[in-house]
Amino acid sequence: MNPISDDSADGSPSEPNIVVKLVPEKKGVFLKYSEYEVKSKSHDTVVRRRYKDFVTLYTYLMERYPYRMIPLLPPKQLLLDSLHEERRHGLQTWLTVVSMHPVLGCSPILVTFLSDKTADYQYRMQVMYEKQPDEFSRLREDVDLPWEDQEKLLASRDRLRKILYSLQRLRKIFDEQAFRAEQQARDMAEVDMILQGLEVRDVFGERTFDDVSQSAQAAARQSERYVQLQRNVVNERIHVLMDLLAAHNDLCQRVEKGIFSDHEKALSKTLGISRSRLRNSMRGGNATSDNNGSTVVASQSVPPTTNNNTNDPPATPDAVLNRKCAFALQCVRSETALAEQYLQSLPAILLSYANEESQYHSKVTDIEYVRANRWKYFINFSFAADVEDLASASS
Repeated sequence: MNPISDDSADGSPSEPNIVVKLVPEKKGVFLKYSEYEVKSKSHDTVVRRRYKDFVTLYTYLMERYPYRMIPLLPPKQLLLDSLHEERRHGLQTWLTVVSMHPVLGCSPILVTFLSDKTADYQYRMQVMYEKQPDEFSRLREDVDLPWEDQEKLLASRDRLRKILYSLQRLRKIFDEQAFRAEQQARDMAEVDMILQGLEVRDVFGERTFDDVSQSAQAAARQSERYVQLQRNVVNERIHVLMDLLAAHNDLCQRVEKGIFSDHEKALSKTLGISRSRLRNSMRGGNATSDNNGSTVVASQSVPPTTNNNTNDPPATPDAVLNRKCAFALQCVRSETALAEQYLQSLPAILLSYANEESQYHSKVTDIEYVRANRWKYFINFSFAADVEDLASASS
């Protein structure tokens, strides 16, 4: 029996099955609070949750599945109206990532969150999951946990971290491009408003800017469409990938700073040598550092002991710790494979970006050409009218 599933997830980063909508604020005892309508397509349910319900879900998932990729929630803070949409978007992205996970997505904790419509929802969650053991504690003792190649895992972690940094840079550039296009749409809308205003018409009389105004409207509509597509089709999908990779990096840090730190302490105490000498001996003198100067135990670590015979005495604390390390490494390996799998959608995301960018610039070029010709026509028309007025005055 293999405790770690390598099966692909049912979801896809490009096709979220969770929709979170903001419900109008309600009055609390002291402050107003917001509710969110959470619609799950896979469970065919619609429930209402507050931010504290998301915090409860996150807490239970972290306690029961500490060896899985679980992104951070959007921060809790007193929100201005302009930030409500940002939090709603963050909660939707967070739920999308969690629901796509092959283990977390099937968790009864998440199912309860998405489907329980009772008034005492929080109490029921507490009764059902407050004292539930974590994933490792529920593992059967006869499950074999071979020691993973940690050098390979370390190389994969470094690669995924670099990809995350690249995606962060891409997302920033795409956001800036969308902002500029949004600003252009606002500028063109304002140009149209000014040209259609009575003030301008009074100055030019019958010679109006109708044709020029139409080109401004077309440019504004095209820019608005481009911004919407960029944010919904491209930036949203990149954001999901970024959250996945950030969660993977956090998982590696938790395993390293928690389980493996305890493992080193236990071995150091058992063998009676310093932790620094133990760490060097475990790595064979080839310690590998990550970008933050921290290290991961190499593949020469002491392999876990197994207790396959149910008649044997209970495992010692050191044996349990060895086994927990092996389980954590298997989870890291599985989560790394899952992150790599989700990254396969990146070429399609960038292709969508290139396609939208190409179409946008092509249409804007056509609009600008027509717009320039209409400005030229207006100039020629105005000049001819001025000459005619001058001739009439001379006669």
